Amino acid sequence: MHFNHPIRRLAKYHITTNCPREHCLLCDLGFIVRMLEDAKGINCQASNFCKTVGVLAAGTVFSTCMVSRNDSCSTATNATELIDYGIKKTDVDYGHIIQTFHRFLIDHLSSEGNAFPHNPLLLTNQSNSRPHLPAAAPISQMLGIDAKSIIICMNCKAVREKENMSHVVDMIYPRKVK
Repeated sequence: MHFNHPIRRLAKYHITTNCPREHCLLCDLGFIVRMLEDAKGINCQASNFCKTVGVLAAGTVFSTCMVSRNDSCSTATNATELIDYGIKKTDVDYGHIIQTFHRFLIDHLSSEGNAFPHNPLLLTNQSNSRPHLPAAAPISQMLGIDAKSIIICMNCKAVREKENMSHVVDMIYPRKVK
């Protein structure tokens, strides 16, 4: 995230505001960005950021399909499965874990940076398509993809469409052959 300049600027701006959250990922990202800029190549510790990720992961409920030998889908009670504690597991799909963690980060940054209805308009061409509507969250303006989900019932073939905003596109990698 440090090398994405718009997100870096948003995080640095966020630390200048009066944020009421005790565990704010965007605040901690802003502090890390400032430390890295001030350090000029010297190592920095991200212990507060890591602690915040752990606290937020413990409070996040998500649904995941872990690709393993049995292709089981489950709903986890929290996202701490995303954190590697050095425990050796068999049949771990690291690509899926990385993508889920990236989605976790972007979704939290989007919700924490949202000051609706006072969000700044970052892209001027958005004002032409929506002249009187308040701006979306800054992360949604930078990374948001307007999408349409099409759900087809396998039994009755009924079709349902739903418009949504996505920040991340998941890539599906083929499984390794053993």
